[in-house]
Amino acid sequence: MAELPPGWEKRTSRSTGPILIEKGEQLAQELGHTDCKLSGGWLDRFKQRHGIVFKTMSGEAASAKDIDTSEWEETLQKILADYSPRDIFIADEG
Repeated sequence: MAELPPGWEKRTSRSTGPILIEKGEQLAQELGHTDCKLSGGWLDRFKQRHGIVFKTMSGEAASAKDIDTSEWEETLQKILADYSPRDIFIADEG
């Protein structure tokens, strides 16, 4: 089975439907499904099945600079290790 490279979600966060369909068809070819033709309906079901959502960022989030966050991610993991998952929340002004 093909594996996604580490950090793929950051690199593909701006991917559009047609790009994802094209990549899906390429993967199907690699797996030997030469007659595979994917549609928008396939993409909708795939996203629903895997909990994938595309959201538009606005306000401060949209104006944030693209920076390497790997150091912060490591620090955050160390901080969160002291907490139970039920005590961790996502907060947004949204």
